[in-house]
Amino acid sequence: MASRLRKVLERDPTTETPDTTGSSTQVKAKTAVAARLRVNRPSPPPKEPPLQGNAAATLKLNSQLKAAKEIQTSADFGRLVKKAREEKGLSQQEFADLTGVGRRFISELENGKPTVEFGKALKVALGAGIALYGRQR
Repeated sequence: MASRLRKVLERDPTTETPDTTGSSTQVKAKTAVAARLRVNRPSPPPKEPPLQGNAAATLKLNSQLKAAKEIQTSADFGRLVKKAREEKGLSQQEFADLTGVGRRFISELENGKPTVEFGKALKVALGAGIALYGRQR
């Protein structure tokens, strides 16, 4: 019985000709059983093409956004600027000279002064390699 069931399962009823040795009722029954019991193998997933152009840029941006830190206070922003400056190995004066602002401004910004000029703060952020993104909450 098991070998007979195995034969039925191995057959593809859509491509085989009916067995003419039995009655037409038996042939129909065998075909129906084979159709119900046939195990469908899933097709392999399609290979994804390599990321190009905008898709690669979007993936890179998404990974950068995941690593981004939310800035809620001027002190948060100041710490971020200070970390970037120190990673570059620059003193406050060297960093101020490179970004076109005064050393005192860098000090105030890094210490979280809430009333610094936004234009200058943006200039410093760009000089530090900090990307700023905005979105509505």
